[in-house]
Amino acid sequence: MDTSRAAHVEALAHIETLATQRAEALASAAPADRTQADGETPDAEPPAASAPPPARTRDEAREEVRALLGEDLTDREIARRVGVSPSTVAAVRKTAGA
Repeated sequence: MDTSRAAHVEALAHIETLATQRAEALASAAPADRTQADGETPDAEPPAASAPPPARTRDEAREEVRALLGEDLTDREIARRVGVSPSTVAAVRKTAGA
């Protein structure tokens, strides 16, 4: 066996040893000791997904835009707050005469 192949085989054996040691350490740790990077224990249930906001109609979105038109905001700022495009805000502004 040439030296580069021998070094490769040795490196793989070392990695397998480390993986086995890590698995044994995790298996023997108490559940409270096993935490992930985010501080959660692996056995903990994942956090409940937040419910999506209720769907709104186009008229409701335009009403929200109209409510913000008097607050000295740009079309882009209003669009971000309401969740519509700046062109929608511009159209509402135009029809509102603001």
